[in-house]
Amino acid sequence: MAFLGPLAVLAAPQGEIADDRRVFLFEDFYGQLDDNGNKIPKRGISGPNLLRRKSDYVSSCGSQWVPVGDFANVRSWVGYNSAVDAFCQHITTNNDGKPTVVGPRAYTGTTVRTNSKGEQIGLDGGKNPEDANTNIIPGHIEFEIHNKQSTGDHIPDLANCKLYLGMMTRSNANGYHCYGEKNKDTKGGTWQVGSDQISYHALPGKN
Repeated sequence: MAFLGPLAVLAAPQGEIADDRRVFLFEDFYGQLDDNGNKIPKRGISGPNLLRRKSDYVSSCGSQWVPVGDFANVRSWVGYNSAVDAFCQHITTNNDGKPTVVGPRAYTGTTVRTNSKGEQIGLDGGKNPEDANTNIIPGHIEFEIHNKQSTGDHIPDLANCKLYLGMMTRSNANGYHCYGEKNKDTKGGTWQVGSDQISYHALPGKN
């Protein structure tokens, strides 16, 4: 597993990108897909019963709840949207200012965490994240982009990356609903672009 160099912020250490609040750490990975669109080798967990739609839909949800926005509970925690913003910036702007290219039957991904400043991604277990009785668990989000086409590259676009991954925070998204309206949190999940040719994944997990 290799760390990419700084993206957009030249002063950041290798493998990190800085903003005005925190430094995000990226753990990049990539690989090939077989004829059925499965990863070689497989990583992570796929849902047993995917909801099939013709195009543009949430095909599965993750297993861990993470608040959509940044929040405070004893200390400051990072939410889903901040992690999405960091990943999409990272994947669409490399050291040369160019986006990552995902070749046919291939995938690329990044595990997004925060540094040790005390601002980590927080998992709320499906409970009110700002309730003092809720035990917030430090976590991370594993992002992936799959190109299941037999020919043709996929080049991630910043706006579309945020749009696709943001579908897991919408109560009216086509397909599975991964958003919890009561606590304003999400399990993340998988967004299928078009007719299952491209997919964007965001899977929260415990550290």
